[in-house]
Amino acid sequence: MGSFSIPGLGGGLDVQGIVSQIMFVEREPVRNIERKIDSTQQKINAYNDLNSKLSSLLSKLEALNGPDQFSARKASSSMTELLTASASSTASPGNYQLQVARLALFDNFASQSSFASSDQTIGTGSFELTVGSETVTITIDSSNNTLSGLRDEIRKAGIPVNPSIIYDGSGYRLTLTSKESGAENAISISNNNLTLADGSTPFSLARTHQIGDISELDASFTVNGLQVTSSSNQVKDVIEGVALNLHGTSESTITLSVTNDVETTKTAIGDFVTAYNEVYSFINSQFQVVEATERAGTLAGDYLLRNIQSELAAIVSGSVGSGPVSTLAAAGIELQNDGTLKINEDVLSDVLETQFDELKNLFLAVGEASHSRATYLGSSSKTQAGTYEINITQVAENAEVVGPNVISGTLGTDEVLTFTLGSKTSVVSLTSGLTLNEIISRINAQFQEDGLALMASNDGADRLRIQSERAGSEVSFSVTSDTDSGGTGIGITGLSDTGQDIEGSYVDVATGTVYSAKGTGEVLVGLEGPVQDLRVSIDADSPGSFGTLHLSTGYAEQLQRLLKSVTDSLEGPISTSVNNLEATIKSLRDDITRLEDRLALREANLIDQFSRANQALQLLQQMQNSLTAQFNQLNF
Repeated sequence: MGSFSIPGLGGGLDVQGIVSQIMFVEREPVRNIERKIDSTQQKINAYNDLNSKLSSLLSKLEALNGPDQFSARKASSSMTELLTASASSTASPGNYQLQVARLALFDNFASQSSFASSDQTIGTGSFELTVGSETVTITIDSSNNTLSGLRDEIRKAGIPVNPSIIYDGSGYRLTLTSKESGAENAISISNNNLTLADGSTPFSLARTHQIGDISELDASFTVNGLQVTSSSNQVKDVIEGVALNLHGTSESTITLSVTNDVETTKTAIGDFVTAYNEVYSFINSQFQVVEATERAGTLAGDYLLRNIQSELAAIVSGSVGSGPVSTLAAAGIELQNDGTLKINEDVLSDVLETQFDELKNLFLAVGEASHSRATYLGSSSKTQAGTYEINITQVAENAEVVGPNVISGTLGTDEVLTFTLGSKTSVVSLTSGLTLNEIISRINAQFQEDGLALMASNDGADRLRIQSERAGSEVSFSVTSDTDSGGTGIGITGLSDTGQDIEGSYVDVATGTVYSAKGTGEVLVGLEGPVQDLRVSIDADSPGSFGTLHLSTGYAEQLQRLLKSVTDSLEGPISTSVNNLEATIKSLRDDITRLEDRLALREANLIDQFSRANQALQLLQQMQNSLTAQFNQLNF
């Protein structure tokens, strides 16, 4: 018996498998874009890593370039058991000779009588207790007439004294100790009629110190042969910027040495070198080919990285000034072949000890004015190094008013003056018969009490002059009187004035270019060009030339300026590059979305086409099966 079949028919088509293979091929453009996104993201990550390292270096530079690193001071004593000290940045390095004759004491009184217990009854009465400038009356009656009751009553008085009950081995005594040391906090007791329990024996307290006078409660010592007294053993302001701690007395001379805190500076320099090397090593790593992949870093061909590398190298390999310490190498910070830095500890330590000021100038922005009345205050990253002539066309002026009336004898009438400066007001009542000097004293006393930054004086022609303490256009005040006749002549309408700012220019000595400058008060500020933000204080009485200012920028200042511009989060080149790359990724993702939409339609069409083909094959399969069955029924 024969059979019937159609060639090619089998179990149907694997529609999903066929479509998946076709779509895998057609998705190759998407995979290419995804590889571009991965590559772009790696570049963003590398930029962010670079920016992080640069920002870390910037923070170290800001610390090194700040006021503390090269102005830190330390104080050391030759006899720490007798005297210790600390020094601030305002202290001047030098040696001081001290002798401590007497330590400051906390004044102390104790009851002359002792008691069997703290609750033992005493008599009644009162006494006046004075500590320093404060006096209170202590009253004891039947409600508090015990030793502890007396202690508590003194506590409640709120006077600066510590009352305590002490057991001396045979009985209990009341003690009074001043809360602050020195003669200005001395204790005294007067008008005492408090008694013991018998009602007739006085309850007496006496000083426990063996001193002849309360002045002996103050510390007494000499500094470089000059006699000094202090109410405290913690002494400030005797040596500018130095705080002394007196611990004991001695006839021997104590040497106090105030020196530059070179360890603080050395640590800051070390931190800078470490951070710089991390940046430069990262840059080097981008150009090195990794053996396993035979590829360099993500930013290997990036122009921005090359530019940053060259600018860093140009700064650290350059020089600052022309002195003996004008390069990093001269300070013991040596440039290595790979561009990193290495500290020569011996050289750096020697420079820190012997050429500290030169080392400071090596790192910081330093301005040196040739005129005694010009003082360099500061600059910004916009200010360029150079030598600039200072010219003043308008001096700073204080706000000033002068009463019209001459007061050669005495004030002829009562008068009330009201002064207004900003949000503060002073009201001064003057009485007829006051001399001009008495008027001035009364007004100045009221200014001091009210905190007004004004001062009264004689204008030289026996008229009342009022001036602001500060100069500048930001200062303005007014004064009015309650009378229009006689007196100072200020009148009901009053007088007012506003100060004036300094004005002038800076002239670049190298080019002769003039740059405008205007200030706040006496501080002249450059407005444009290389002198922008250059700030110099000028104590000028009249317009004219005030010498030159030479501004040099050290390594820390130069590097700080560079890194601030590079890492600027709004306009810096790294930020701009990252923003552009992120925009590229967004655009590529949009391309993927469009491709995916088209591929989804393509996949749906393919599934539909192959599904219909599969259905046709299944129908053919059914026909084959039917024909085969019919054929088998025939008997040939």
